[in-house]
Amino acid sequence: MKILLTRHGQTEYNALGLVQGQKNVPLNETGREQARNLADQLNPYHIVKIFASPLARAKQTADIIHETLGLDEKIPLIVDPALMERDFKPFEGKALKELSGSEIAFLRQIDETAMPGVEPLPSFKRRVLDFFERIQANEALSLEEEDCLLVVTHAGVLRVVFSSILNMPVKNRSRNCLIHEISVNKYGFKLVESKGDGSC
Repeated sequence: MKILLTRHGQTEYNALGLVQGQKNVPLNETGREQARNLADQLNPYHIVKIFASPLARAKQTADIIHETLGLDEKIPLIVDPALMERDFKPFEGKALKELSGSEIAFLRQIDETAMPGVEPLPSFKRRVLDFFERIQANEALSLEEEDCLLVVTHAGVLRVVFSSILNMPVKNRSRNCLIHEISVNKYGFKLVESKGDGSC
């Protein structure tokens, strides 16, 4: 089986360069258009299940894809809190350009320093890894090779996947609506390709 991993469409916070974290920011019109275009790119795949973060920007992206592809109720859309972005409460709503280099490193998961109000990096990584370990254990052995699970999530989650599961650098892999095709079997995870320009 394969996982089709993607980040949600654009929000106004993305457009303005603001930190989102778990702030429940909806898609803007560009983000909705990105989600519709992403659905067109996903059309050739045999999607059997969709997983999404409960945060509005990810859930809306998944809803648009589900509707645009005409997937019926037999293709479930499952909301899983394990896919939520890391909680950055002290930073949420702040402009990235106003943050210091050390604060940017902290947000990009380079610095593991504990900070009041921020979800500790080890526990954030653990919940993300737990989700993908569940997928491997519960889905990989029961699905066929051509079956795909679509996972709609956030930049921070993608960083964990690339750094801790795929053992790859994360640079330039967090654009909105880029598709990361990952093969999964009982032995592990492997990136097949990343495609789409992320701008739709």
